[in-house]
Amino acid sequence: MKNPPVMRGEELREMRQRVGLTQKQLAGQVFVHITTISRWETGKRRIHDAYVTLILGALLDAASTRTFGGELASRKAVLLGENRAC
Repeated sequence: MKNPPVMRGEELREMRQRVGLTQKQLAGQVFVHITTISRWETGKRRIHDAYVTLILGALLDAASTRTFGGELASRKAVLLGENRAC
């Protein structure tokens, strides 16, 4: 009997879309072809356990950038003196 997948394709698609990554962006970050992402998401191919860590890392990075990116950018601008009133 095969072990159940650690991550299902539907879960991958939902998380990827939630953090705002395209299939192409995710593919580049986990070193696979875009068609592999598509096949994983549609259930045509099983996501190998070795890729789950890469996928989760890419999703976490995208989520943190999306969540904190604006705040960090504004702090950087303040530190660099780019938000001075003229």
